[in-house]
Amino acid sequence: MVQAHYLHPARRAGRGMSWKSFRHGFNGWGYYCYYSPQGNAWDIKTWTGLGYSYQMVFPGPKGPIITPIYETMREGWEDYRLLYALRSAGHQQLLEELLTASRQSQVDWQDLRNRALEAFK
Repeated sequence: MVQAHYLHPARRAGRGMSWKSFRHGFNGWGYYCYYSPQGNAWDIKTWTGLGYSYQMVFPGPKGPIITPIYETMREGWEDYRLLYALRSAGHQQLLEELLTASRQSQVDWQDLRNRALEAFK
């Protein structure tokens, strides 16, 4: 069964979505518009809706061009897998510390990841 949530992944929220999902026992999270090529993606005057403002990937001459939001979402997925690995390896105390820190208003996501990775050295 899918247990997931949706949140517009602005840069800060995008990576936090994975942490929130893990904290709540969800096995996923959603995103409004991954890729929706229409009109001229590079000319805001041709946009007929909000689709482009939500996209993580834009059309390019040799294929899709990823955006910083896409990279943030990818990093979030890697964080989620790392949190799962911590739980599977029995690092419950560290996991709780990291999840508590992830609830703060200002979060250094890379620091949290580095702390998690230290458990596997």
